[in-house]
Amino acid sequence: MGVYRTYVLYTIVGNNLRKPKSESESIIMNKIPLLTFDKLFDLIEENQFENKTDKKIAEKILEAERDWRISLESLNDFITVLEKEVGGTVTKTSLNKLLKKYNRNIAQYAWESESVSYLLDIFDLTQKIELRIIFNELAEKLNKKMNSAEKLYDYLNQKLPSSVKYEDLHNLYYSLFCTLDILPENLKSLKLTKEVLALTFVKLSSRKNITKLVSNNNITDENYWIEQIAISMTEDKQPNHENARILIGIK
Repeated sequence: MGVYRTYVLYTIVGNNLRKPKSESESIIMNKIPLLTFDKLFDLIEENQFENKTDKKIAEKILEAERDWRISLESLNDFITVLEKEVGGTVTKTSLNKLLKKYNRNIAQYAWESESVSYLLDIFDLTQKIELRIIFNELAEKLNKKMNSAEKLYDYLNQKLPSSVKYEDLHNLYYSLFCTLDILPENLKSLKLTKEVLALTFVKLSSRKNITKLVSNNNITDENYWIEQIAISMTEDKQPNHENARILIGIK
């Protein structure tokens, strides 16, 4: 994925420079980071969200797209269509006006009316007032998370032997939750939430031969790995960082 930056654009008005009227106007020349609806569906199914609010927003967006009159590929496509439909910035106010328009001819716009209703629900879940900003922030969060999981997996898959003891794998997992110091410098900036770690270690567990398991080690379930953090913290266990370094060849 590319890096998306926000640039403040100025418009010449007479002999003066005018600042953007809104936050969304300042990023409107940049597309929302690519997030397709197929991928959003998968992330919802896998519960790959930092909090319940983000997941609810994602669900509302997906429901709104499903009821729209045409199928759209990505969040960027959807917000672009909506901005054309309202004739400008998509806010709670502009969507309410659009809903009234649809309701005056409900026989023709029944599906669109339902779609807009889902979008209006989003504003009850956030303090942001512009839908483009909401879409943008959600896409950025999810892309960073997916990128972090992919980079960590690629690195660990290369470094770990083909056969790994469960005890060693668990220690590496908990070590990474506690500190990134065991990773090389180029990976220390990764955003490794417990969900990112769980997703990564599920993939590793499927790829590697994990030995000395006990019957209740459901290592291909993300919830299992997430629960291990809570268990270790409750029992006040400390990971062995030195063993974790040795496992991945870091001195």
